[in-house]
Amino acid sequence: MALIQMENVSKRFKHQSVLRDVSLEIEAGTVTVLTGINGSGKTLILKAMLGLMKTQGIIRVKQTPIKVGQAYPITAGIMIEAPVYSRSFRR
Repeated sequence: MALIQMENVSKRFKHQSVLRDVSLEIEAGTVTVLTGINGSGKTLILKAMLGLMKTQGIIRVKQTPIKVGQAYPITAGIMIEAPVYSRSFRR
């Protein structure tokens, strides 16, 4: 049984379709990599999985439907955007 399921997930901003019928299953204990060019929807998929934005379609984690504003069904930690790290080297 899949830990995370997405079925026909779509998202539009105004008249722009940014996710279109995304479906996937992620099994517990596996490593999954989202790859793609800038603007391909990787971050939006992660935000949708976490219930951070409304989408069309079905998202389930441990068979529990994910909805914006509801408690997440598992303990999870995720960093969606990399924090800025700047270091100056002086000799």
